[in-house]
Amino acid sequence: MSPTPSSSVVRPPLDLELPTDDAFFNDVVHWDQGLGSAVLHDPWPPEPLSESSDASMSTCDQWLIDATSGSPSYPTPPASNEGTSASGTPTDWASDGSPSSTERIVSTAFNIHSPPSAVHFPDIELVSSDYVLFYVSCAVLAKASTNGFGHAVPAPGGRRAMPLRAEVLNLLLHAAYQISPAAFAPSLDLLAETAGRLEEYGMDRNAYVARGTVLFDTFASFATVAPMRLYVAAAANDLLDPARIASSHLLAYPMHALTDADAAAMGATYLKKLFMLQHMRSRRLRELLVPPQGFHAETSKCGLKEQRNLTHAWTRATLQMLADARPDTSSGMLRADLSTLKNETSCEECKKMLEARIWKMLVDWMTTPMTI
Repeated sequence: MSPTPSSSVVRPPLDLELPTDDAFFNDVVHWDQGLGSAVLHDPWPPEPLSESSDASMSTCDQWLIDATSGSPSYPTPPASNEGTSASGTPTDWASDGSPSSTERIVSTAFNIHSPPSAVHFPDIELVSSDYVLFYVSCAVLAKASTNGFGHAVPAPGGRRAMPLRAEVLNLLLHAAYQISPAAFAPSLDLLAETAGRLEEYGMDRNAYVARGTVLFDTFASFATVAPMRLYVAAAANDLLDPARIASSHLLAYPMHALTDADAAAMGATYLKKLFMLQHMRSRRLRELLVPPQGFHAETSKCGLKEQRNLTHAWTRATLQMLADARPDTSSGMLRADLSTLKNETSCEECKKMLEARIWKMLVDWMTTPMTI
C-alpha cells in the first residue's frame, strides 16, 4: 500500500552505515504536521520473542516496553509471505504495496515515541485494515471497553489485526483515551460511522457520546454549520445529546423542506421530537402574547378610557408579531417591539405595569425549552 499523501517515506541509502543510538532515536519518526500518519524507518528490525519465553507471562507483559532502555522493543511484521493466521493476526506483510519490516505507516497520535498517556505506556500493537499501526495500552483499552476492545486485548504475539479503517480506529482510540481528535478534523460521516461501531467494541454509546465527552464536542462543532445533517446523523445512531444540540439550531427549520431520505434516516421518533419542539414553542409564544394588558385603579389623569387605548395598542402589536413570529424568535426582538407601546400613554402607572408585563413574558419565553 502506498503511503497516504499526509505521510512521508524514508528509505535507507544503498551505502547505509549503522547509525548511532542518538541518530536513530533523533530521526526515527518523521511527522506530518501532527496529522494523518507517519512512516517509521526501522534500520534495526527487532527479533520476536522466542518460544522459550516465560509461558506464565501475560500477552501484554511479553511486549512491555522499557522506557529507560536505549532501544525500546516493539513487534515488527515478519518478512515471510504466508498470509494471515486463522486467529486474524497478521503473519505477513505483502510486498505489493503493504508495509515491509523496514517501512511502516505509524499513527502520529498513537506511537511508541510520543504516546498519548504518560502513565500507560504502549504495550500492544493494533493494525488497521489499511495497514496503519497504532501502539496503545492494554490497561487503557481494558478500562474503556467491556469486551476487551472487541476482544483485541490481550492479543497473541502482541499484535492484533483490526477490521477497521485507520480513520475509524483512530477515533475509537481517541474516545477510549478521552483525548480530542479535533486535530484530525474528522468529517460528520466519519463521526457517525465511528459512533455506530462503539457498541461492537464494548463502549457504551450513551456514555462515550454524552455531553462533555471528546466525541460529543467533535459532533457539536457541526451544530452551527450543518445542524440538519448533524441531527440526522445523531438520530440515525440514537445519539440523544448531539441531536439535542442540533435541534436548538433547527427551531425555525421549514419542515416541508425535509427530504424523504432525511426523514427516513432520522426515523419516526426523532422526526416527531423535532416537529413537536417547533409546535410547542409556537404555541407557547401565542400563550404569552395573546392575553391583553391589565388595568390599574383609575386616577384623575388616567381613567378607564385611556387604559383601554393602551390595551388596544397591545392587541394590535401582538397580532402583528404573531403573524410574523417563528419558534426561534429572540427575546430581544420581542422586547424591542413591545417597548414601543410605552409611547402610547403618558401615565407612569400604565408604563410600570407594561414594563412588568414585558419582563415577565420575556422570562417565561427564555425558559421555554429550546431543544428536543
